[in-house]
Amino acid sequence: MSTTNLAFVAFNRGRVSRLGQARQDVKRIGMSADVMTNFVPRVLGSMSIRPGLEFVGETSHSAYGGAIYKAYFIPFVFSNSDAALLEFNESYTVLPWINDAPVTLPSVTTQIVNGGFAGSLVLWTIADEAGAVSAHGTANFIWPGSVYINGLYPVADNCLQLLGNGTASAITYQLRTVATEYLNIEHILYVRVGHGPVEVRVGSTLHGVEYFDYSIGTGYHLLAFTPTTANLYVEFRNKTTQVINVHEVSIFNAAGKLFLINPYAASDIANIRWEQSADVMYLACDGYIQAKIERRALHSWSIVQYIPEDGPFRIENLDPNNLMSSGGATTGYVHLQSTLPVWQSTHAGSLWGITSQGQGNSAALVASNTFNPAPIKITGVGTDRDMALDISGVWTGTLTLQRSLTSDVGPWTDVANYVVNTSATYNDALDNQIAWYQLGFKAAAWLTGSATVLLNYAGGNVPGTVWITTVTDSTHAIGYVLKDLGSTAATSIWAEPSWSDYRGWPSSVALHEGRLGWSGRGETRLSVSDGYESYDATVTGDSGPIDRTIGSGPVDTINWMMSLQRLLLGTDGREASVQSSVLGDPLTPTNTAIRSGSSQGSASVAASKIDNRAVFVQRGGTRIFELGIDNLYYGEYQAKDLTALIPEIGQPEIVRMAVQRQPDTRIHCVRSDGTVALAVYDKNEDVLGWMDVETTGSVVDVVVLPGDPGSDEDKVYYVVERTILGISVYYLEKWAKQSECTGV
Repeated sequence: MSTTNLAFVAFNRGRVSRLGQARQDVKRIGMSADVMTNFVPRVLGSMSIRPGLEFVGETSHSAYGGAIYKAYFIPFVFSNSDAALLEFNESYTVLPWINDAPVTLPSVTTQIVNGGFAGSLVLWTIADEAGAVSAHGTANFIWPGSVYINGLYPVADNCLQLLGNGTASAITYQLRTVATEYLNIEHILYVRVGHGPVEVRVGSTLHGVEYFDYSIGTGYHLLAFTPTTANLYVEFRNKTTQVINVHEVSIFNAAGKLFLINPYAASDIANIRWEQSADVMYLACDGYIQAKIERRALHSWSIVQYIPEDGPFRIENLDPNNLMSSGGATTGYVHLQSTLPVWQSTHAGSLWGITSQGQGNSAALVASNTFNPAPIKITGVGTDRDMALDISGVWTGTLTLQRSLTSDVGPWTDVANYVVNTSATYNDALDNQIAWYQLGFKAAAWLTGSATVLLNYAGGNVPGTVWITTVTDSTHAIGYVLKDLGSTAATSIWAEPSWSDYRGWPSSVALHEGRLGWSGRGETRLSVSDGYESYDATVTGDSGPIDRTIGSGPVDTINWMMSLQRLLLGTDGREASVQSSVLGDPLTPTNTAIRSGSSQGSASVAASKIDNRAVFVQRGGTRIFELGIDNLYYGEYQAKDLTALIPEIGQPEIVRMAVQRQPDTRIHCVRSDGTVALAVYDKNEDVLGWMDVETTGSVVDVVVLPGDPGSDEDKVYYVVERTILGISVYYLEKWAKQSECTGV
């Protein structure tokens, strides 16, 4: 009897373009399909109808008869067993979702009174330490990039202002009572800080920290605590010489969802790029100052401005005639003046570097434990170590000159005491040694009056920084000092910030080799090694900050950054790698270059990582490419078209993308028409199959979280716009697990 071999055709390699169906010499063509909608193959070879979508919840403020708000989700993954979704919606709110539900709060009656500081500090108690000041004020609430915070708050606003002196703290608190029925029930303290950081304490005793003690920055904060006794103290403190502004304090009373203010306009939410380190997520968005989302506890969340104290900066001023002075102050608010036009109106809300030529500062001391604002650093030999010392005023007590041979923060050793006004030159005769000096009243050393102390040294440069709040004209600006200035004298050593409304803000962010990197407008700035909020140019050696510019071609928007074996940048016109001279060597300030890896160009869609390769949307918006090292090309990154067999799969345009790794690697590409192009991909098994995913609504976003412990499947979520009873609503929906799908 003869044997007949029958062809067994399985359409488990996805779609193929009609343009390529004649290529029968390509084996996978025979296992592909012209149309493949809502069928998903496995790498192993089987194929099934795609898993169903489970309703998880309605995006916030998207209710019947209410406003319609689209939302995009960002994964917040601390660990595989500790993950959340952050909903950014068009109503200017950010909401955390945990365990497939938005975080909700119970109703409580505990209230803060005069939490908006309307006209005065009435009902607040001032407990300042000697030499510090708490006061009512009216100050700008600035989130740079707009005159208003998306129209929610005006520029000028009532506030609590706290000014320390470096050793003494300004302290203001309020005592409230928690009703018995609300003890042991979680409360949420809301705080809006206009200029931080400020220390906030919440406890059951005066100055207590039983519930929490946090340092919080400029931005919006939700801080959870559970009172166990009736007395509730809410306290704000500031020891620094900066004026700190707290604009609003309240306790959420009504039951409802936990939400933060979202500083991004609706049209820009899709352009947010993010990178996470433990409980801190860094956010970049073209046109906006960098931001951070901080989680301090399960229900304690903040969104704050990312403001390093020391840069990064552009090239220093090279004109010796272009001088800048600080209006006679080295700390607090300063009035800057330049001899030549420097400032644009859009420089407001940016950080400037001002390096003193020589060191000198004075202060009026009116309390114990107070010293001159910034210690003086002495170097050199002989008369090069001469330091002018001047004490004036009407006072009684003992002033002490202290020295440290270690750092500008001590430890300190007493070298001289003064009980009367003195004017002298001091020389320590410590040739070739570095020493720091400060002058002031030690504990219990001040008795009465005000002593004006001055230390002045002609040698050395001290880098300081000023955050500009107001530009008066091209030669005058007002700001507050973040890093103490070394002198009040005019200096030609100053630098414009790398980022501002004038120059533009970063459009992407990534962590790479222990550095935090920001990129935008053709520039890349990497932090000091293991110092995510330091760009201090005085740090020398291999750990110093790294500044690089894409030196050729157009000034492209950098649409994404990704850390692989090298740091990759996806720009409008090409893909580039930030690399050292030898693959495997770490990046250093002297061993870093930006080299092109592909000329495909990237669309404004966040790229995704698959092992040691990057998957990105090509600049046309309809094709998906993979960027990986190809040893045939001398170990350089090369782009491979993952849509070569079905080039139309991304049409009309891909707008969002995410990668699922389990049970198979699947690339979910949301298209602008509300459908999804889905690829099942396994490079090692040479599997690549595209298919279409459709539902009765329109998919607008996709996000993936790791599966629960013990599960071998990731969690895949779609945001779907559906029409219910004639009304458009947005639902968060989750793919069923493959193991949950059954059939016959």
